[in-house]
Amino acid sequence: MGVPARTSRETKRKTTSGEMSRPAPFASGRHGHLKAGAVGAADSDRGKARRRRTLVEPSGRAADQRPTLHFDTLPDVSDKHVYLITGRVHPERYGLTIPEQVVEFVMGEMRGVMSITVSMSQIAVRVVADRAFDAPTLRNSSQALVGAMVDAAGWTMGCAFSVELNMVTSDHETVAFGVSLPAIAISADQQGEFRTFLALVCAPDPKMTMPLRRALADLRQAILDVFNAPFHCFRAVEGLSYAFDRNPRRGMPKLCFALHIDEDWVRRKLEIPAGEIRHGGLRDVPGPERDAAVLGAREVVKRFVALRSRGLHVLPAEEFVVFGTEVPPPDGGTEAG
Repeated sequence: MGVPARTSRETKRKTTSGEMSRPAPFASGRHGHLKAGAVGAADSDRGKARRRRTLVEPSGRAADQRPTLHFDTLPDVSDKHVYLITGRVHPERYGLTIPEQVVEFVMGEMRGVMSITVSMSQIAVRVVADRAFDAPTLRNSSQALVGAMVDAAGWTMGCAFSVELNMVTSDHETVAFGVSLPAIAISADQQGEFRTFLALVCAPDPKMTMPLRRALADLRQAILDVFNAPFHCFRAVEGLSYAFDRNPRRGMPKLCFALHIDEDWVRRKLEIPAGEIRHGGLRDVPGPERDAAVLGAREVVKRFVALRSRGLHVLPAEEFVVFGTEVPPPDGGTEAG
């Protein structure tokens, strides 16, 4: 006897049950409230299973998965400066969705309105401002606000997300952002420097490797978290001080002596700003200050690596002048540190 053909109902049941379940994204319910799982519960109907991955607008209408900006919620833009900032939430595979938020902002004498939408981990921010912004400042400010929204969603759901805004578009230019800090000059001997670092971070002695590993991780955060860069930079330098003494108050002077670093520079440029940020102070970090902090912390790390790779207790003074009295800015000139 032949095997009877499956009915369409049986086929549907098999197809649906074979699908992998995915975490329900944040979505807006019928009344616009933020809640988890509003994009449909698991059921045996194939059409409903597909709708689990579709954004439900506050009106209840199924919408396209791309971020949608509702222009009628924003002010008249005839005499304003308008920008569109795009990016994504990582991990992108989660498909995080947050309803549109319209937020007023003030930056010094500049005022404006941001319309922020996150749909299936894709971010779109429309900015209407009364004055022109430079692209890096606008991107960094937007990233702080979008990051706070995503952090709130992550806290609610017990998840960890990160935000990447990688393009700013206006009526006269489009600026794309990479993953590097433009102020950091690429070393001519990049491969050789990498091999030296690699040998140290992979060394078996934890007293040598752990301070350096943590310093590199903090410098990575300083590039990613621009508003808290001095805090991460000081943590990187302070972490290295543990290689000289278990007490950082004793270890920092020893580090500065061995590496020829001006200890007063560490206090003024890193420790004091880091303390304000660590204690919750509302503090602006201009681009030049952020760049100087990152470049300074990188110099400390490079000198630490030179010390360890050469097996020395103190770097030679004729080769390493005292750092911190003057810090070279990104343009190659000199600037008081």
